[in-house]
Amino acid sequence: MIYALCRPQTKPKAEFVPPPFESEAQQGVPDVPEELGYSSPDRDDMSYDFAVCGKRLG
Repeated sequence: MIYALCRPQTKPKAEFVPPPFESEAQQGVPDVPEELGYSSPDRDDMSYDFAVCGKRLG
């Protein structure tokens, strides 16, 4: 019990390694035909942008 209470409490820290960026990636908004259902949800508390494209089946 004394050993369990007195031993050093060191935990290994995990390091974050960011992934490499795609060299062919392009910025901007694509010109998508309206019938494809392209939309970009937007909220004030989001720090990122994304878009969804596609038709709902059924």
